[in-house]
Parts: sequence; structure tokens; C-alpha cells
Amino acid sequence: MKRFRNALLGAGLLAAATAPALAADYYDSGTTPTAATGLYVQLDLGGSLLRWDGLRDDEAFTIDGGLGYRFNPYMRADVLFNYAGKYDIGGGTDLSASSVMGNLYFDLPIEGLPFKPYLGAGLGYGWATRSPGDDDGGLAVAFKAGLNWTLTPNLELDTGYRFRDIMVDGPNVTEHQFLVGLRYSF
Repeated sequence: MKRFRNALLGAGLLAAATAPALAADYYDSGTTPTAATGLYVQLDLGGSLLRWDGLRDDEAFTIDGGLGYRFNPYMRADVLFNYAGKYDIGGGTDLSASSVMGNLYFDLPIEGLPFKPYLGAGLGYGWATRSPGDDDGGLAVAFKAGLNWTLTPNLELDTGYRFRDIMVDGPNVTEHQFLVGLRYSF
């Protein structure tokens, strides 16, 4: 799992390092990049660190995808499905965690940077599945911070961190997720 985490971290750093080069033609054109308003789709991949008061902490792969709407250059919202698993929590038991959340983001209006920082929060429903065992679900909350890199007028590279808490019976499933993804605006 450590090799996977290191490879994912390396890929994320490489993507973040090359984003300014990919966007150079756009920035060198003398125009100030502004995000398109309207619908967008997003796909993220990353690593997730499970931290809880249950059996054992672990690391796992995470993926999410969603559909959103940008209201203006600074405010956007989306509905996002996220899956993280399989965590090895000990005792021959695996755990996977999923959620469907509504999120609201604020893209910070800082000029002169090759990226745009953002903050976000989400609320929804999440569930944890133990194998062998049963499913348990409840309220899910998330907080996110990251950087958007404009690649083209319609395509952004998103690098970010998300804290997610799924409130279930017994120990809550809390995760620290590190994500790299693409957002395409129509």
C-alpha cells in the first residue's frame, strides 16, 4: 500500500508541476483566465487514509465523480459520488466507504497566480460496508481545500485534500483523502 501511496503522490506532484506548462499558451495570450459558467463534470482519483476508533487504521484507493454547476467565477456546487476501499481493518475484515454528497465551493479571487485556490464543504449520506459483516449508513460531512490549474478555457486540473466523516453506529468512519482530478465545463 505504501508503494501505491508514493506512486499516487508522485503522480499528483508531477501533474501539479506540469500544469503551468500545459496552460502556458493560455496565460501567455494576455487574457486573464476565467472559468466558464454552467454545467461541469468531474472525475478524481486518489489515496485515502482511514482514521477511526474502530479496529485498525489503513490506506486505500479512492475515486469520485460528479456533476456540478459554476454560478460565477467564484462559486460552484456539485453532487459527488465517492468510493474508498478496501481498508484492511484487522480481524480478517475489510471496510469500504461510500458517500453521495452535495458540495459548495468558493474559488478564492487571488490574482497573479498560475492556479486558483478553493475551499469547500459538503453534506450528504454515506455508508460503510464491512466484509464479512454488514452495512451501516448515516449523515456524511466533508471539508475540502485545493488548487485549480486552468489547462484550457473548459478544462481544469484539480489537486486537493478532503476530510470526510461518515457518522454510523459505533465508531465514525473518518478519512483524509488526497485527490487529483479533471473538471470539464460545457
